[in-house]
Amino acid sequence: MHGGPFEWKLPFSIQDDRITATREYISLSSQPAVAEFHGLIQGDGLVEIGINAGVVRAFHPAYHGTYTGRV
Repeated sequence: MHGGPFEWKLPFSIQDDRITATREYISLSSQPAVAEFHGLIQGDGLVEIGINAGVVRAFHPAYHGTYTGRV
């Protein structure tokens, strides 16, 4: 395990019910990495945000996932 939970505070852009954000960070291997967030706000208030993150020079993202919630 690499520590406990963490929190990122970053501005999201919301336009036409689409959510986007980008966050640069340093990976556990001390390399520059980027997390990209893309999501949708549906008419019933459901929010779904996907994330792809990983080292900038890597071919595949090191992490990807989808998060859901309600506004």
